[in-house]
Amino acid sequence: MKAKSPKKRVTITDKYIGSEPVIIGQPNKVELAKALSWYNYMYDAKSAKEYIIDYMKSNSFYTKNDLQRVRNCSDNYFGITVPSLARMLTNGTELCEAHTHMVHHMINSAIISKLDTVEVINEQPGNTVSVRDRVENKANQVINDIDQVVDLVLKTRKATDFSSYDYFRSNDLSGAVVRIVASCYAPTLDELNGALGGDKKLFEGYSSFTSKELKVLRDTIKAIIDDCDRYVNNKKVLRAVKPKKVKQKSSVQLVSKLKYKKADETLRLVSVAPHDIIGCDTLWVYNTETRMLGKYQAEIGKSLSVAGTTIQNFDSDLSAAKKLRKPEEALKAMLACTKPQLKKFLGTLTTTETKLTGRINEDTILLKAIK
Repeated sequence: MKAKSPKKRVTITDKYIGSEPVIIGQPNKVELAKALSWYNYMYDAKSAKEYIIDYMKSNSFYTKNDLQRVRNCSDNYFGITVPSLARMLTNGTELCEAHTHMVHHMINSAIISKLDTVEVINEQPGNTVSVRDRVENKANQVINDIDQVVDLVLKTRKATDFSSYDYFRSNDLSGAVVRIVASCYAPTLDELNGALGGDKKLFEGYSSFTSKELKVLRDTIKAIIDDCDRYVNNKKVLRAVKPKKVKQKSSVQLVSKLKYKKADETLRLVSVAPHDIIGCDTLWVYNTETRMLGKYQAEIGKSLSVAGTTIQNFDSDLSAAKKLRKPEEALKAMLACTKPQLKKFLGTLTTTETKLTGRINEDTILLKAIK
């Protein structure tokens, strides 16, 4: 016996108010009125003000100064209606010219009213320091610090317990900086190896050092370079295994490539909004070409989603489709069913049950998305 999906708890808000209305394209008067009513019920003026700021961020012609001036306005400055319209514009709704002008006029008025509250920031590029210069400047600072350790060895002729690797790690240096440090000390190491390897001219240059003291200095420089190489290699490994942050897509973005049939005049059917699929527990579909009625049931602990033109996260055992002999009668009965009745509806059909692939095409009507 297969485990049943746990029944999702439906809040009072979800039951009677619904989720945020997302209208793609131009809304009619009824859709606009319902959307504004939803925002008016769900948000106060303080919360709605954030919709204005989000809209400004999505439009590059507003500057950082403009954003700060709007933030300086009182929470009640915009009310509820204008922020709601701004939110709809951000979500892809195509408002009429009058409503769009209302949003822009209110934002411009807010900016003008707070002109004196923000110090103007010069956003034009000036004499900025390049990335290369910043890296080289940082490397010079590091080399100066390490030179103090080398100078101590030159003075005392004794080894120290200084760890350049720990120094790099504690200062969280980049690999580019540490590579410059290594290249700085590489010629000195070659010189010391030559002096200890029998090069008379190089050995004469260190005539004040005994062979033992020269080895201490050589080992100090070699340890610095070895630490540089080890640190750079470890940085590469850490960067390779560090997981990339996945940017979460909105429900509208997830279904942007979904191909489906918006309406069928013969059967008088209209598809639900495709973004309603995201997060739902059950999706009913009907293919007008093959006359197949299908039910997608989400896996236990998951909800349905969309990738391209395919339904995701559905249970292949609990999801199925059957062919309708009399589509108009069967669909009318199906759409009139309550949630408990829908769970048994597919079983009442006497045609052969087939598996669903998850693919949605231009002949598929999205009948119902149940959360």
